[in-house]
Amino acid sequence: MSANFYQTYASFAPYIAAQGKCVYGMNYGAFNGSEGTEGSSLAGSIPGAGALAPMSSSLEVVTEQIERVKKNTGAAEVDLVGYSEGGSLAAAYTKNVGGQGVGTVVTLAGVLRGTSMLGLSTVATGLNNAGSSVDPAIDAIMGPGARDLLEHSDFMVNLREGGIEVPGVRYVAISTLFDEAATPLSHTQFSGGDYRNILLQEGCVQDRSDHLGITFSPRAYALTANALGRNVEVPCTAMAGPIPVSAPSAGSSPLSS
Repeated sequence: MSANFYQTYASFAPYIAAQGKCVYGMNYGAFNGSEGTEGSSLAGSIPGAGALAPMSSSLEVVTEQIERVKKNTGAAEVDLVGYSEGGSLAAAYTKNVGGQGVGTVVTLAGVLRGTSMLGLSTVATGLNNAGSSVDPAIDAIMGPGARDLLEHSDFMVNLREGGIEVPGVRYVAISTLFDEAATPLSHTQFSGGDYRNILLQEGCVQDRSDHLGITFSPRAYALTANALGRNVEVPCTAMAGPIPVSAPSAGSSPLSS
């Protein structure tokens, strides 16, 4: 949320492309008052900020872009990699199409069952039920996409109904114990069908990547590549948020030759 493809995948995408994958990035959810958007917010006024519009409309945009990629490339099947809200939309798209044309879904700190935001979701729901709606304030500051990410939102209730996963698709969730935005941990993980849940800290307690940092983690890069059918060594790099604690040893950089 409040990001774009470049901010999130500036180093991640080249790594996956170097593994022989064709990579297509998608931006969605502008909420800045410009032509074609459904409104504006304080966060939306920041240049490049996206994923703030209602998630239903963002899903329509993502669906159009995925179908365009398939049409232009002739690919019968795509793999989807989604971060945070992008993970929600990847799962929602796959569910909407019944898994047709989707091979693997990989989520990075994906909000799969809505986020409690460390309890703020429950507070917001309680205030709304008491007649003191916080929705206008959330919309004005962030945008309706922020509301849709909360665990009690209509979008998340619909995504959870009947199960998130569909048969025939492989699901891989990559999560971090230090996620302060997508909470609780179980809400970032899959629970049915052909799935695997991976914690960055399994086998590497030094990687303390948080919600913003997970897409800068060399460990997450390699885990994603392997989820997409590659067989690369998974490094253990000491990370504090999105920042390496120290320079990686020779050969451990995800962009090294």
